[in-house]
Amino acid sequence: MATAWTHGRKVYVAYVDHAHPKANKLNGQVVLKTEFKPHQMDEARKFGAALEKRRKEGDRVAPGDPGPLTLRAFIQKSWLPERRASGIASIPEEESRIGNYIVPALGSMPLADIRRLHVRDFLRDLQQQPGVRKDKLGPRYVRHLYDDLRRILQDAVIEELIQTNPCMLKRRELPRKLDLDPFWRATAVYTPDEMWALIYDARVPEDRRMLYGLLFYGGLRPGEASALRISSYNPDLLPLGRIILGAAFSTKLGIEKSVKTGRARELPVHPHLASMATEWLRDGWQRMMGRIPTGADLFIPSREGRNRTGDLCLRRLHGDLARLGFRSRRVYDTRRSFISHARAGGADPSLLRFVTHGRSTDIMDVYTSPPWASLCKQVLYFKLSPPPGHELPPRPALATVESAGASRAPTTLVLQRLQTVVLTGEKWRERVGIEPTAERFAAPPLALKARRPTGAHPLPFR
Repeated sequence: MATAWTHGRKVYVAYVDHAHPKANKLNGQVVLKTEFKPHQMDEARKFGAALEKRRKEGDRVAPGDPGPLTLRAFIQKSWLPERRASGIASIPEEESRIGNYIVPALGSMPLADIRRLHVRDFLRDLQQQPGVRKDKLGPRYVRHLYDDLRRILQDAVIEELIQTNPCMLKRRELPRKLDLDPFWRATAVYTPDEMWALIYDARVPEDRRMLYGLLFYGGLRPGEASALRISSYNPDLLPLGRIILGAAFSTKLGIEKSVKTGRARELPVHPHLASMATEWLRDGWQRMMGRIPTGADLFIPSREGRNRTGDLCLRRLHGDLARLGFRSRRVYDTRRSFISHARAGGADPSLLRFVTHGRSTDIMDVYTSPPWASLCKQVLYFKLSPPPGHELPPRPALATVESAGASRAPTTLVLQRLQTVVLTGEKWRERVGIEPTAERFAAPPLALKARRPTGAHPLPFR
């Protein structure tokens, strides 16, 4: 017979279930902590009696639910609220997938009645079911749905609502990780003409040209470029400047969070990107925002001074591509293009990974610290030449800010160094006396510093 009692402000119910894994071995009694309050003892006893009755019929029920707990009820009342509270960024996509496919197919079934064959048939139906915008669902999307269902039922096992997870499939019952369109990935790389036009064509607004420069010359993720601060850029490091990437903006959550891997990484600044950054921080940023930037400001803020969202960047990219006469592309293809062109130019994949993804959890990577010059070499393998009939914009000549007619005093050390004296790559090579080859990376830092002009900050060569 089911019983109920209080312990402080908690209410406990005991009922008999010999098959329960935590049942008393002598009398089969199971103790359950409920959500009832001390003044609800009558309801708690009725709940205990319902538990025992349902156990005799082979079903498990949840507190306060007079019938068997269905998959839909478990998702809505327990699983989704916990996922939202954990702050997971993929919640909107999960809710869409679960609401469109999993709940309509299996939502009305009691949790205890879901078997392996139901999961198998569900996946088979998915592979024949038409998608929202395509003829059928892609293999990757089907795998996402299977992973969602597996996580839901695994949490039900942890909550002791079911004893085993029925998501157990044979080797070939789950589709392989293939694209629905096997040809699109080969076209997901920008051509040199497309990259050059997005970065240097005057028909593209200045702030977006700077954004595309970061994405193409640095291989940044869009969220990383959106969260980049001016203070993260150090132009004085040799042989190339450095950007520290430790934060990313999440459009779904509307906040800045850690990068995807959770580990900050150092990005060598390509010489062409350094030239663009100098002009942008010296003049372009103030033209757009109407004030002098500080180190705490975003490197490329929106026109309102906030982080650029992913959907806004995509719309602006599509508009720029249409204006330039190119086909629509994804923003994330810029990262793929940087890696592809750098590797095609001769970059070492094992070292390039430190630039694009940072240090992995592999034990060899944990004990590996590549020299800064070696990482800089990998970035230089990305070469972007202007199309026939075009040339790169001229870099700022050797001149002070006062001579340019801008008598403003920057408030950060980074901007002070950028706004003192700007030296072109050719003149810098003449002063230093070396060519843009491997000798530059092997030159002692003291020898390089000894040749610097006093009060001048040299830009990296082209």
